[in-house]
Amino acid sequence: FGNAFLTRTVAEFGDSAVAGWAVIGRITALAFGGIFALAGAVGPIIGQNYGAKLYPRIRTTYRDGLIFAAIYVVIAWGILLVASGWIITGFSLDTEGAEIVRAFTIYTAGAFIFTGALFVSNAAFNNLGRPLWSTMFNWSRDAAVIPLLAFALSASLGPTGAIWIQAAAGIIVGSLAGYVGWRTVNSIASKPLQPAETTSIPTPAFATGRTATGLASEVATPEPLVTRPENR
Repeated sequence: FGNAFLTRTVAEFGDSAVAGWAVIGRITALAFGGIFALAGAVGPIIGQNYGAKLYPRIRTTYRDGLIFAAIYVVIAWGILLVASGWIITGFSLDTEGAEIVRAFTIYTAGAFIFTGALFVSNAAFNNLGRPLWSTMFNWSRDAAVIPLLAFALSASLGPTGAIWIQAAAGIIVGSLAGYVGWRTVNSIASKPLQPAETTSIPTPAFATGRTATGLASEVATPEPLVTRPENR
């Protein structure tokens, strides 16, 4: 939804700008695929520990998810920075298209750290009984922050405006989601450690196989009968 506004913003600057914007879309999916997959990896871990009432592990998982996102983005950003010229040449971009790619690979790719924070927070909210919070943060970015910035700043920012608007929206909403997510998991983690209850398995009334053999060995066997020889 938010991408529609950004594409409309880029389209005002011609075909070359649209070509550069399309290249950014392909680069993003390739370079930051690990960030998109992060929520799917973190969510089950948070949900399992929440169900097991091992609350401190939820905070640890959330923290480690944020650390992983930051390290991953920094590495990917460095690769994009080095490969910026090759990307422009490989896609035969010029003028506005090349300018858009440079703005992304050199300046704004690092903003995906905050997108990673948003994704980790979404995983936490969805697995801690707060799915509407994920909806709220995602739509606030795409349906509120991005359109407002697009209407207010697109004309003054030029062809690279969509890149800067996308980064700014990610920083604003990602920071807020990360803060709320941390407060949420921290409040849950402050609860005392409560491992899941275990139940004893009763002895079956009827058993077969090895179980029956084991039960039979516990039953006292009667003394053997002694037969006396007949008196002659």
